[in-house]
Amino acid sequence: MNYNITAKIIKNSINVVVKTSVSQTIITRAYAGIYIYSNSISQLIPNGLVYTKITQFTANDLSFNATPDFSNNKITIIEKGIYKIIGSFSISSGKNNIVINSGVFLNDIEQPQIHLERKIAVANDIGDTGFTGFINADVGDVLDLRIIHNYGSPVDITFEYGNINIEYLKK
Repeated sequence: MNYNITAKIIKNSINVVVKTSVSQTIITRAYAGIYIYSNSISQLIPNGLVYTKITQFTANDLSFNATPDFSNNKITIIEKGIYKIIGSFSISSGKNNIVINSGVFLNDIEQPQIHLERKIAVANDIGDTGFTGFINADVGDVLDLRIIHNYGSPVDITFEYGNINIEYLKK
C-alpha cells in the first residue's frame, strides 16, 4: 500500500489530507497431499546404505495448484515459491531394535532440513513419527519421501497410516 501525505498548516492547527493508492497483490495458493490409509502390505527396504522411495501411498488428498500422484508416490509443484512440508506416519517392522530414518527429497535430492527418525524396539510394534520443514521449489519440481534403516540386511517396513502435505507460503 502506498500513502501520499499532504500537510497544510492553518493558524495553530494542522490539516492533514491522506491520499491512498492501493496496488493489488494477487495471492496464489497451492496445496496438495498424498496419504496411506489402513495399509498392511510391507515394503522391502534394502540393506540401509541408500534411501529407498516409499511406495505405499494409497490415495491423493485435496489439492490446488499442485499435483498429488499417489500411484507414483510423489507431489509435483506447479507454483514457484516457498512451501511448508508436513508429514506423519505410523510405521512397523518385523525386526527388533531397528532405527528408521526418512527424508523428503526434491528432484531426487535429499532435503536435510526435513527428516524423521523412529526406533522400533520390538518387532511388529507400531511407532508414530512426523516431520515438518520448508523448501524453496520451482515449477515442475517433484517431491517424494524416502526411507533408510540401520539394519545390515533387507527389512520389511510397513507404513500403516500416514500423509505428506505441502502448503504454499510465498514466492
